[in-house]
Amino acid sequence: MEKQRDAYWDNLKAILIFLVVVGHFLLPISPKTGSVKAVFSWIYLFHMPAFVFVSGVFSKSYVRKGKKEYKLAGFLALYVFFTVGIWLIELLFGRQIEWTDILSTSSAPWYMLAMFFWFLLLPFVSRLKPGIALPLFLLLGLFVGCFSHCGNFLAISRTIVLFPFFLAGYWFDGSLIGRIRPWMRLPAALFLALCAFLLFRYMDRLAFYVNIMYAKSPYYALGFSNRQGLVYRAVWYCLAASMTAALMCLVSGRRSFLTCVGERTLGIYILHRLLRDVCSFAGMYALLGSSRMRLPVCVLVSAAVLLLASAKPVSAFFNSFFHLDFLFRPAPPSDTERRQA
Repeated sequence: MEKQRDAYWDNLKAILIFLVVVGHFLLPISPKTGSVKAVFSWIYLFHMPAFVFVSGVFSKSYVRKGKKEYKLAGFLALYVFFTVGIWLIELLFGRQIEWTDILSTSSAPWYMLAMFFWFLLLPFVSRLKPGIALPLFLLLGLFVGCFSHCGNFLAISRTIVLFPFFLAGYWFDGSLIGRIRPWMRLPAALFLALCAFLLFRYMDRLAFYVNIMYAKSPYYALGFSNRQGLVYRAVWYCLAASMTAALMCLVSGRRSFLTCVGERTLGIYILHRLLRDVCSFAGMYALLGSSRMRLPVCVLVSAAVLLLASAKPVSAFFNSFFHLDFLFRPAPPSDTERRQA
């Protein structure tokens, strides 16, 4: 019998994928300062580290299972599908593309490529003790920014920088949340609110810092010295981990509509980005002008896209693609299996 999924983690995934969608829809209109930039920066401070952490939590059984090559091939197939989908939209709207850029990515498909590398490494890294592996890869994540050639090629920078969050999720004891959540909810909510307030209040002074959160460029490309970059990334590591922990304390463990959304994040992650590109290239953002309605409109559109992309047929299509059903169709059940069913 298949083990029932824990609703808590799917609820958390649902909240995080909503933040991903909102962040991507805000990106084309995000100025250097102001409320939109503050909301955007608050999201980007922790949403991808948190999502990577949850991916690590869901990877616990991977090391024990066989046929690992199918999962790895699935991530590569999704990466190619996602990248080609973005290219086709760009071609449709008369944009120039470079087909050689399939090995260099700075946009959303990077996550599929990073997942390929993380799952490829996991059976080997999991043999190390957490007390050795986590500090080791944290240091690697800090110092990779000192090397000028570690950037978007094969998403190498993001893969290395965010790998500690994936490993932390893999080794995380899920029962810990159940023990601390009841008495940590108020401090967690206050901490997240404080982070939002500080961003709103001091966004003009913190604008220089935002690019460190993308984790895709060497320090020199961001205008930082190596010493500055190491300090800024270390601060970001601490903030991202703290905000992730705070959000985890606020999430309910009861099954709800969020649970269904959290079970279908794969299709949401890919489809929303393609729809965002269509909106951007079609000039729909120009309809918003410079009014204060940009932020609430983007949030409402993000919610609508989330509902559309979480529909069961959409989820089934992307899951089928991930499992390579179009290449490896399952054999029809035998008479014995039919009778047992």
